[in-house]
Amino acid sequence: SERYGFQRSFEQGSSSSIGSHKAKWNNPRLAALYIEEADVVGFEAPQKRLIDWMVKGRDDRTVISVVGMGGQGKTTLVKKVLDNKDVIGHFDCRVWITVSQSYNVEGLLRDMLLKLYKQKGGDPPQSIYQMDRGSLTDEVRNYLQQKRYVVVFDDVWSVHFWDDIEFAVIDNKNGSKIFITTRNLDVVVSCKKSSFIEWMLSKRAH
Repeated sequence: SERYGFQRSFEQGSSSSIGSHKAKWNNPRLAALYIEEADVVGFEAPQKRLIDWMVKGRDDRTVISVVGMGGQGKTTLVKKVLDNKDVIGHFDCRVWITVSQSYNVEGLLRDMLLKLYKQKGGDPPQSIYQMDRGSLTDEVRNYLQQKRYVVVFDDVWSVHFWDDIEFAVIDNKNGSKIFITTRNLDVVVSCKKSSFIEWMLSKRAH
C-alpha cells in the first residue's frame, strides 16, 4: 500500500522552518514518489488533495512541487489534475512546459509565450524571436498580469531553475499556481524564495 505525505507553506524568510524541512529532506527514503500509473486507486488521494490546493488555495502565487524518482508517475498525476473540470474552469490559462536538463532560459520563455497566445487564439508579438531574456520576461509578465494562471514545469533538474524563471511568473495575488515536477529534492529547497510552497512526497508502507 502507499502512504502519501503532504507538506505545506513555509514562508519567505523563515529560517527555522526552512532548516527543519531540510533536515527532513535529507532522508533518502522520502525521495521516491511511488505511484503506479495503472493503479487508479493510487491516484485518488493525492489527486484530490492537489485539486483542492489548486482551486481552494491562497491568493498568493503558490509553487506546488511533486517530488519523486523517474518513472514513478509524477507527470501522469499532474496531467490528471490539470485535466480536472474544476481546475479547467478555475484558471484563465494553463500551460505545460517540459524542461530539459540543458534548457535555455530564452527558449523556455519563448515557448511559454507561444503556448499562452496559441491557447487563446491570439498572435504573439512578431519580434518574439528577436527578444532577449529581459524582453521575454516582460512579455510573459504582462500577459499574465491580470490572469489567474497555472504553469507546469515538468521534470526540472537544475537547482538554479527557480532563479531563472521566478520574475516571469508574476505573483499577481490572483490565486495563480506553479507546478514543478522533479526528481531532486534540492530543486524544492531552491524554490524557498517563493512566497509559499506546497510539496508532495510519498513513501511505500511496509
